[in-house]
Amino acid sequence: MCTKNVNAIGRKEIVPIRPDDKGTIDDDENDNEYTMSDLIVEGTVLALYTDEENAEFYSLRASSCPEKLRTSEVDDWGVSLKKNTKIIRGQYFKSDLNGSELSYKLIRRKKAIVPEASVIYISPQLRVNSRFALTLPETVHLDLLSVLDGMES
Repeated sequence: MCTKNVNAIGRKEIVPIRPDDKGTIDDDENDNEYTMSDLIVEGTVLALYTDEENAEFYSLRASSCPEKLRTSEVDDWGVSLKKNTKIIRGQYFKSDLNGSELSYKLIRRKKAIVPEASVIYISPQLRVNSRFALTLPETVHLDLLSVLDGMES
């Protein structure tokens, strides 16, 4: 279930993520299990997998809760996604060349649609400032690099 009122915002905690396609969580099961969809709300900053050599990952601010496409769609970047794909709508960030290497600016003019399966990191505590900028804390960057290293192993 996707809500805009998330009590976990502001806390750092490792939570097991259960794939969405295995049904619902029984009342008798551990209450600390979440699906990917439970953790992503409007405004959540995500890191996405990419196999491009010039980028370690892509960053995206979710503009909606995850959903399943009812029809095939093409986003403003020209990416086509098929009907029934679990997706997240949002906007990408680009490196802010005037800031530090961990500074990013939101690309507001183009909307993106990404597969939920491409999410490698969820950071609900990060927020875009009034200038549509984001500075990634060094600890989050190191966490991301650790996730990427684990994927390559």
